Amino acid sequence: MKTDENYMRQEDTKELFDVIGYFGSWQRRIFFIAFISLMAHCWHVLAMLFLAPNIDHWCQRPTTYSNISTDQWKDLAIPRVQSKNDSGIYSSCLVYKNFTSHMKEENSTTACASWEYDNSFYTSTIIDEWDLVCENDWLPSMSTSLYMGGFMTSVFISGQLSDRYGRRPIILFGGIIFLASGFACAFSTSFLMFNILRFLVAFGASGTVLTIIILLLEVIGPEYRSILGICYQFGWALGYTILPGVAFLVKKWRHFQLIISVPWILLCSIWWFLPESPRWLLSHGKVKLAEKEIRNAARVNGKIVSNWQEEEMKRNRQATFLDLFKTPNMRKKSLNNFLFWFVNAFTYYGLSLHTNDMGGNPLINFFIAGTLEFPANIIGFILIKHVGRRISLMALMVVGGVACLLTVPVSDSKPFFLSLISLLLFRFWTIRCLLHIV
Repeated sequence: MKTDENYMRQEDTKELFDVIGYFGSWQRRIFFIAFISLMAHCWHVLAMLFLAPNIDHWCQRPTTYSNISTDQWKDLAIPRVQSKNDSGIYSSCLVYKNFTSHMKEENSTTACASWEYDNSFYTSTIIDEWDLVCENDWLPSMSTSLYMGGFMTSVFISGQLSDRYGRRPIILFGGIIFLASGFACAFSTSFLMFNILRFLVAFGASGTVLTIIILLLEVIGPEYRSILGICYQFGWALGYTILPGVAFLVKKWRHFQLIISVPWILLCSIWWFLPESPRWLLSHGKVKLAEKEIRNAARVNGKIVSNWQEEEMKRNRQATFLDLFKTPNMRKKSLNNFLFWFVNAFTYYGLSLHTNDMGGNPLINFFIAGTLEFPANIIGFILIKHVGRRISLMALMVVGGVACLLTVPVSDSKPFFLSLISLLLFRFWTIRCLLHIV
C-alpha cells in the first residue's frame, strides 16, 4: 500500500495542512481510532500463547484405575525420560505396555492413545480440546503460521483496494471480517474450522490496521509523523501488557477468544466518525467530497475557511506492486525493505511467541516483555530524532544479531539468564521495527 503523497505537488500538500491544521482535534480522533485498533490487533496476534499454552499432559488411565491419584498412576504406568537439564521426568507421550509388571526396566512402552491434562490453571485450551500434543504438537505453530499468512495476503489485497476505493470503505470491510471471524472462532467445532477463522481474523485485522496507519499519515503534518508514528506503537505496547491480565482472569479459551474480540465492536461502531482521506479524494478528482472533508476538519480544529477552492488535479495512473521494481533505485530500496522486514518479523515474533519457553512464570515473562515495549518506543524516538534511521537501524541489527548468538552457549540449567537475555533481545528487535516503520 502507498500513500498518495506521490500524486500531489509539494505546494498542494503544504496548503492542505495550512487550511486544516497540522495536528488538531480532527487528527486526534483518527489517532485514537488507530491506537485502539493496534491494541486490539496485538491481542489476536499474540493470543496463541494463551489459547495453546504449555500444559502438562500424560497418558490417560483406564477407567479401572480411576480411583487412584494422578501421582500414583504416573508412578505405576508412565516411564521416566531424560529432560534437558538431565533430570528424569514422566513421559508425556508414552505408557508401559504392561504397567502391572514390577520389572519396569525390561517393560516395553507404547504411544498414548489418549491423554489427561493438567487443568489446574487453564480450565480449557485448544491443546486439551483437540489433543495437540506429542505427534501433533507442531499444529499450534502451524496455526500461527496460517495467521501470519492471512496477514500477508491482506497486505497485498487491502493495499490495492484502499488505493482504488478509498481508505474508509476498506477499514470498515476489514473490521467486519475481523469481528465476524473473531466471535465465530470462539465457537469452532474443529481445529480446521479454528484455523480457517483465525486466517480470516488476520486478513480483516491487517486490512483495517494498515489502512488506518496510511490514513493517519495522510492527515497529519510532516513534522508530526515521527512522534505520532512512535506514539501509535504505544497501542501495541498497551495491548501487550494487558493481555496476560486477561489470560489470568479468563481461563477458558472460548471465553478468552470472545473477550479479546470485544474491542472490535467499538472500532466498528466509531467507524462512522472516521473521515475519508482528503488527499486520496483530491488525487482521484473527487474535489467536492474533498472540500467537504477539509471544511469539516478545519471547523473541528478551529480553523477559519473562507471561499477555499482546490483546483481539480489530474488523475494519475494507479500505482501497483510492480512499480516497486521498475527502476534500479526502487528495486534496490524495495528488496532492502523486504529483507529488513523479513528479519525483523522473523526474530521479533519468534521471541514474542515463545515467552512460554523462557522459564519461570509465563504470564510474568509476557508482562515484562510488554512493559519493556514502552522504553523501547521512547528510545526509538530519541534515536530517530538525534541519530537518524539508517545508522541506528544498522547498529541495532548488529547488536541484535550478536545478542542472538550469545543465547547459544547459555545453559538450560540457568533459565533466569536465558529469560533475561531473551527479554533484552525483545527490545533490540522492537526498536529496529520501530525505526523501520516510522
